Amino acid sequence: EKRECRWVNREWTRVLGWSLEEMRDVERLECFSASLQKEPEDPSAKASTSGWSDLVLRGKDGCALDISWSMVLLSDGTSIGIGQDITQRKRAEAATGKHTAQIESRNLRLEQAMRESDHRVKNNLQAVAALLDMQVISHDTAVPVQELTQVRTHIQTLATIHDLLVSDVKDVGGAQTVSAKKALESLLPMLQQIVGGERLRWTADEVLLPIKQGISLAVLINELVNNAVKHGGQKVELRLTVVKKDVTLEVWDDGPGFSQAFSPLDSAHFGLELVESVGCLDLGGRTTYENRPEGGACVRVTFPLPRMSTATAS
Repeated sequence: EKRECRWVNREWTRVLGWSLEEMRDVERLECFSASLQKEPEDPSAKASTSGWSDLVLRGKDGCALDISWSMVLLSDGTSIGIGQDITQRKRAEAATGKHTAQIESRNLRLEQAMRESDHRVKNNLQAVAALLDMQVISHDTAVPVQELTQVRTHIQTLATIHDLLVSDVKDVGGAQTVSAKKALESLLPMLQQIVGGERLRWTADEVLLPIKQGISLAVLINELVNNAVKHGGQKVELRLTVVKKDVTLEVWDDGPGFSQAFSPLDSAHFGLELVESVGCLDLGGRTTYENRPEGGACVRVTFPLPRMSTATAS
């Protein structure tokens, strides 16, 4: 059947750019006829009961335009097409849909962050309760003020790590791990207050730890630095290294060192009990106590690198 375009109005030419003479070109007319009569791919965009459907037509300048189109069959057998340019409306709908998706994604991340924060707060409160329980067990009647002060510093450590994790949630939408190096940098101001001035030196390889292990490591570092200051000399050094599948934390001082009769199992000391508990139970590692040849004590905790972690030397 031969098709012929007999008439186009000014809006057709304004929107699509094609004149009546250009639309009388056989190939161009066939191309448009196929587009206007083709079923839309999106089922929701199929013609409604009123005969309208949403189509995409390409104008003379090559740009794709969204057109709402309807074909009306006349009594003489000819047909007339009526269309409306809905490109801007479609773009606005797409932008609204994208914005809605972003809001939903943001709400989901916020919900996850709230659940994680709730879980961490509970874990931290349990850690504080465990610290206090250890003090109560170690003292029959009254807990010395000095020991309670030590518990307070651990609570401050937990608060510092919690702030770090909340910051990561804001930045990346949900923190599942904690950077040991970043945690040390956050703890550094508090540790320097404990040690005083330039007495503390530290180096650390980067390692990502599960949140629970990261918190345990922070508590362990705080305790070891406190003990080094209390029983050591003028300087404290801390080193965190990753070698193959092991993470090693070392804290040493330039004090008198351990006595020959020293045994962590026989020493009824809150700090050592905490070190053994966190190092062995929480981190799944082993702890050694030794004197350095150049003088001073060294405590070393080595634990396996979590499978989820990747480590690079800094």
